[in-house]
Amino acid sequence: MSQGVPAHDRLNAILNANKPEEFEPILLAWLTDLHKITVGQVIAIDGKTLRRSYDRASSKAAIHRVSAWATANQERCEDCRRGS
Repeated sequence: MSQGVPAHDRLNAILNANKPEEFEPILLAWLTDLHKITVGQVIAIDGKTLRRSYDRASSKAAIHRVSAWATANQERCEDCRRGS
């Protein structure tokens, strides 16, 4: 991706062009290799912006939430912050 990450509509077009029965074994093989490389130490990270949390009256930014899940010890870490 020398030109950066493709837009979501481009990714959708690419994924929709694939046949699920052909794509599934490739995806599973990649995930298996990834699991071996990281020795199972995978951390899943997710971020969200809470709907309607922007305060127009005081011009305070929306609330953003980031959470991480450590698969090795099944721990969850979550942090909420109001943007600046």
